[in-house]
Amino acid sequence: MNPVMKWKANLQSAAWRPLIVAGDTYLLKSVADDTGYHLAVSDLVSIWFEQIDANDFHARSKEINPKVEAPVTRLIRHVSSFIKGEQSDDCDYRFSKVATDDDSGPAVTLHLKTKLASLPYKWEFRLQQGNVADVSTHLLCPLLLTAGELQRRTEELHQLLKKKDKELAEYKSTGTRLTRRHLETSSFDAGVFDNEMLVSKNFSSLLTSSPALCAKPISAVYKSVMQQHQMHQQQSDLAADMDELDPLDEVMASYSQELASSLIPGPTGSSSYTYHLPASLVPSTVSGAEPPAKRPFRSPPISPRKAG
Repeated sequence: MNPVMKWKANLQSAAWRPLIVAGDTYLLKSVADDTGYHLAVSDLVSIWFEQIDANDFHARSKEINPKVEAPVTRLIRHVSSFIKGEQSDDCDYRFSKVATDDDSGPAVTLHLKTKLASLPYKWEFRLQQGNVADVSTHLLCPLLLTAGELQRRTEELHQLLKKKDKELAEYKSTGTRLTRRHLETSSFDAGVFDNEMLVSKNFSSLLTSSPALCAKPISAVYKSVMQQHQMHQQQSDLAADMDELDPLDEVMASYSQELASSLIPGPTGSSSYTYHLPASLVPSTVSGAEPPAKRPFRSPPISPRKAG
């Protein structure tokens, strides 16, 4: 039986969006709800993270904004609306470096200035630098998966265009002609198309623009690819965990069977201590385990009365 699980989004499956700080473009992605947020920021060289829950959020909010009184869920939603890109007006970002005494790498603080109910509200994202594996998990591998999916879709479109060309050729062979000749197109050639794309003006402008990963069509593909990847990974991990439980199940089945067979039946013969075992140890409830064989009743060779 395949394991059933409920999928829940995490930071790995979240899509990146551009973040402009002091004229420089960064990438930002997050997952957030009323219990807190998980955030990642990258400059395509390094990556920084922060995860915070409601209690820590409330304490930091009091530290930075001592005069602000509001439910913590409202404050989390307010800050989350900016990191999700739902709001961008009346806000300002800036970075500051933070010295650390450990080897976790340089920490940075992303300062956010906003307005809450027309009053100033500040927030600090206190980010810790990730390692090389984090860059691979959140940037390199997702980019490769997204590029692979875009290539697959491109090939599907090429095949569809070839079918359309054959369909148009069939119409022309029956004498059908276009009434507006300017709509007529030549047959699709993938090699010619690729060469034209390399020398197009849009290709040159793409090299100097913000990361294409944040473009809405590609961002949507990225998100769907990573959601499927995460779902597949979670199912694989769950299946592996279930496989690891098999040896334990066998040990428990063997132990319960030995324990049950060693118990002495009750004096009436109609009940046994076996049936007073916890349900988890009764052999009949263990998959693949056989119930203990009942001891046959044997009469004594000589009647007690005659022996007397």
